[in-house]
Amino acid sequence: MGSAVELEMISITRLAFPLLAASILGLFASVAEGQVFTLSKQELTDYTSQNPFERFPDGRPKVPDEIIDRARGLSNHSTTVVRLLVAAAR
Repeated sequence: MGSAVELEMISITRLAFPLLAASILGLFASVAEGQVFTLSKQELTDYTSQNPFERFPDGRPKVPDEIIDRARGLSNHSTTVVRLLVAAAR
C-alpha cells in the first residue's frame, strides 16, 4: 500500500482524463455548426419543386403565415401521420 499522498495522486489522475476529455468535447460542441450541409438554390428548388408558393431570393419557399400558425401546435408525430396518409392517398 502507498501513502495517503500517493493514493490521492492516483485518484486525481483517474479523474483528470475524463475531465479533460469532457472539456475538449464541450469545446468542440460549442463551435460545431447545427446545419451539417446546405443546398444550393437550384438543389433547393428541385427538392421542393411541388411547392405552390412564392420563393425567397435564395430559393426557400414562402409559406403563408396562416399555414405556419395552424402548424404551430402540431407534434412531429401528427405531421408524420398526415404526411403518410396524404402519400398513401395518391
